[in-house]
Amino acid sequence: MSWSDLSSFAPRTKAVFESIEQQTRTPVIDVVPSYLGIVDCRFDLSAWAIELDRTDVITSVSNREVMLRYVLSRAIVDQGSDIEGVEMWHSKLLEGCYRKGIRILHNPSEFVDNFAQILQMGVEIRDEVVLERAQIWADQKKSKTRKVNSYTLFNVDGQRGGKQAHWFMSARFFPAVLLANAHYGGLSGLLFANMSNETPIDMSRRLRNDPVYGLGWCIGDKACDLFSKWAIGTFRLCAGLKDEWDSSDAPLPMDQRIGRLMIRFGFMDEFFGVSRMMEKKQFGFNPDDNQLRPKVNSGEIPDGRWFLQVMEFRRKANVGKGLAHDWLSQEWKSQGGVGKVPKFRPQEVIGVLCKSLSSHSGVSFTPVEIDDQLMGLGGTVCTDDSPNCSECNLKSVCQANNDPEKFNLKSCYT
Repeated sequence: MSWSDLSSFAPRTKAVFESIEQQTRTPVIDVVPSYLGIVDCRFDLSAWAIELDRTDVITSVSNREVMLRYVLSRAIVDQGSDIEGVEMWHSKLLEGCYRKGIRILHNPSEFVDNFAQILQMGVEIRDEVVLERAQIWADQKKSKTRKVNSYTLFNVDGQRGGKQAHWFMSARFFPAVLLANAHYGGLSGLLFANMSNETPIDMSRRLRNDPVYGLGWCIGDKACDLFSKWAIGTFRLCAGLKDEWDSSDAPLPMDQRIGRLMIRFGFMDEFFGVSRMMEKKQFGFNPDDNQLRPKVNSGEIPDGRWFLQVMEFRRKANVGKGLAHDWLSQEWKSQGGVGKVPKFRPQEVIGVLCKSLSSHSGVSFTPVEIDDQLMGLGGTVCTDDSPNCSECNLKSVCQANNDPEKFNLKSCYT
């Protein structure tokens, strides 16, 4: 089987992936900060591997280790409702610390030694971001809860905690930095020690759930996968390591916005069955209008609004027997998969699709590109309540926009 065979059972997904491959999207994060003093030479992986192994003359910490600390701290704070605002706060805070000679990514103990100063700086930057972002954030999604005066960087959606600056700095930001000191091998040794026996998704779950080193409630599953995406895919921090993961192995984080597009453009229906996912509550779908769930194997998609908790779909959905499963199994084996065929949950399916398209086109295409493109669409035109299909880059290939029997998928939201 090959990429072309998708036309027989997943034509919408095939068309969407091919369309995304041809488009470019400015990623959320793709720049090595200048204050770290690291030469970004990712275009040459051999040179990049050497650069990552280069150590700081003061602390003897490798550039690879510093970049891991930077990316992990960025992924952890990226759990609020305004990505642009959080990115701005994180960038300004770290830049301000290094400008003052407080090199917290190179030496985490400096975070403690200078905590009062860093906290004050964080509060001042927060206030700057609130002035710049509050109105924009409130206007992006009209709702009763999104008001200008309710905007705060420290109100972390879906996670435990409050809005206080000290709490956010000590319970969110600091654990990301401190974890490097918890293991003799630093983050590099902690996260990359089992590459021959783990997938990046396995590593992501261990990052949160390990009984000794796990970050627990400090970070969610999606943020763990976001870290893996950036560390393995965007910044290619495995370069030069034994048994290194390739950027194509990076997981798709699949947050609420991504899940919304997965429902609408065809991916969920063609590989998992939207009706099948609605049959049982365990897969994350819940009706808004007291409509009944579809009968088992009916293939029906009831009218009305349906809310999808993407985390449940990401964790529990698997591809059933049929053409899709047969194609995935053969592609997975041809891509080097050995042993027992996996259950093919959503993130694994995305990985197989990306590698298949790369092999077909001869151009590297990874979950990084999928995530960057869909995050942009999900945050602007393909919204929960009023998708602006006329402005969407995928309007000509999207299932919900082109198949009359699936128009009601636009009523599904996340």
